[in-house]
Amino acid sequence: MPFTIANVFGGTFSSIRKGFIPLLIVTLLLYLGPNLLVTLGLRFGMGVNLGTLAAFQGKALAVTIAASLVMYFLVFVHISTVTEITVLTGTDQPVNLGAVLKNGVVNAIPIFVIYLLCALGWMIGSVFLLIPGFIFGTIFSLVIPVYVAERSGIFKAFGRSRTLTKGRRWGVFGFWCLIVVIFYILMLAVEMPIIMPMLRQAMQAQTTGQSPADFMPPLPMLVLLTIVSSLASVIFLMINGTVYNCLRFEKERYTGLNVEKVFE
Repeated sequence: MPFTIANVFGGTFSSIRKGFIPLLIVTLLLYLGPNLLVTLGLRFGMGVNLGTLAAFQGKALAVTIAASLVMYFLVFVHISTVTEITVLTGTDQPVNLGAVLKNGVVNAIPIFVIYLLCALGWMIGSVFLLIPGFIFGTIFSLVIPVYVAERSGIFKAFGRSRTLTKGRRWGVFGFWCLIVVIFYILMLAVEMPIIMPMLRQAMQAQTTGQSPADFMPPLPMLVLLTIVSSLASVIFLMINGTVYNCLRFEKERYTGLNVEKVFE
């Protein structure tokens, strides 16, 4: 399927349907579960909320740092696993969950390095009125799926992303602008009814002399926000993986057999 908006959305929802169980398992195991475990552990064990000032003070500091390091590692494993599941299901290949998880652990550190390089490129581009940053982001938007699917090495993945996006960069750029707008609208629509009551309660807490760091948002709201962020992360990664599938098919007419050889 060539790269079109309809094919990307259709391919993404098809991958969700085909890979629902493995996607659910890796998200619960690597993203949603650890986030909830740390959030609830700090909340009930130390009386603080992750992400607030209180989590970086006193005894909670060491726990927060250790938990954050573990969670970030699991996040990069999650990025690899969701991307690989998307590539496989997008080409009608079976998903070996054990192999996917093993590959995710191996890929975690290289993906972290890729994110650092991308962030550096974006920051340098942003110095020049953002335009070079947008160009950089468009050209190298497929580095993660290329690295995960083709095992090509970090720097070769950057070159491969440049090759796959060549001739389609305006389309890729416009597509991601559309996705960002849609995501922001949906996230506002979903999160604002959750966040606004929390903000009102935080303001009320301040009027009674409580520090904002001492404010404890209702537990159901924290759980809902964690679930929403998990879903957004999965869908975003799957869309990017589907863009990779579409552009690779468009340029190379690759089939499931090609993917099978890559993952052998």
